[in-house]
Amino acid sequence: MGVYKRQVTGASPYFYELTDHLGNVRAVVSKETNETVAIKGATDYYPFGMPMPNRNLKGDYRYAYQGQEVDPETGKEAFQLRLWDSRIGRWLTTDPARQHPSPYLGMGNNPISRIDPDGGEDWFYDLNGNLVYDENVHNQADVDRLYGSGDLLSGGVYKAATFRENGRLFLSNGSIESLIGGETEFWLDAVVINSEPRWLGTARQELGQTEILGSQHNPRILEYLHTTGSWWTTDETPWCSAFCNWVMIQSGIEGTNSAAALSWRNWQGSVTLDRPAVGAIAVKTRAGGGHVGFVAGINAGGQIVILGGNQNDSVNYSAFSANFTYHFPTGYTPDYSLPLLEVTNGTVSQQ
Repeated sequence: MGVYKRQVTGASPYFYELTDHLGNVRAVVSKETNETVAIKGATDYYPFGMPMPNRNLKGDYRYAYQGQEVDPETGKEAFQLRLWDSRIGRWLTTDPARQHPSPYLGMGNNPISRIDPDGGEDWFYDLNGNLVYDENVHNQADVDRLYGSGDLLSGGVYKAATFRENGRLFLSNGSIESLIGGETEFWLDAVVINSEPRWLGTARQELGQTEILGSQHNPRILEYLHTTGSWWTTDETPWCSAFCNWVMIQSGIEGTNSAAALSWRNWQGSVTLDRPAVGAIAVKTRAGGGHVGFVAGINAGGQIVILGGNQNDSVNYSAFSANFTYHFPTGYTPDYSLPLLEVTNGTVSQQ
């Protein structure tokens, strides 16, 4: 990211900006004609964007706080809708979105984690599963297109159109979740960024792994089984627990290292939940032993949707009556807001 200056003579016309997690331009560098890199500007900021004295190298680069262009006449950051005064941490004109008690308040008074791309609606980026507003998101397809899907670092889950009042977010299912900032009342679409437990994304990547009929055996299923301490040679061995154990190991979490499904009821380093949560280990007793898998959601009939192995001899989604016990690794926060899913031939769609 940077600019090209056509009228530079005797030096490189390319200037590159180095930014932090909020988009603040912290340094500007250029590649000189002798193949060296020169620093053209550097700035450290106070939280609301005012440059720190004696800790900045002024250049003529015109972008600064949150990557916004500095107005040459006023010296203020010129956002699309209004000017920002970093000395006092306030807008110079009122908020067109009417988000906060004061129409001059910026970034919800939380400039460490929030930004305002245009001087209107605040946005914030969150790696801890907090709700995020994005004006371009209206369904799960938009989330997948804009943020990616299937892993902790880039995925997201669409929650629904929501009603926000006094800093609380009312979801369409009647529950209330926290949304930082906001003291007005209007409808928004909300998306949870990076909210899914990373082990659930790992499990999803294994969808379709299936036993091979006859004398041949799926080497991937044998890999699951080998994590339980025994060198199994056939994929006809019950492997639902081995699948969960492999997934947790791949996610950096110690499992039970047992091929027995019921071993997860005594999983060390876990807590027992009183109800299902997204990504929880679900254990049930059945004839001949038990079954174990990961909670993915719930269907319209109230059945728990499980992403698991050895479900009709493959890794797939299946719906079960809710007679499970639920277990969650310690150190992680369970999310009890189960997505409503429809299961069709081992795959799911969100309702």
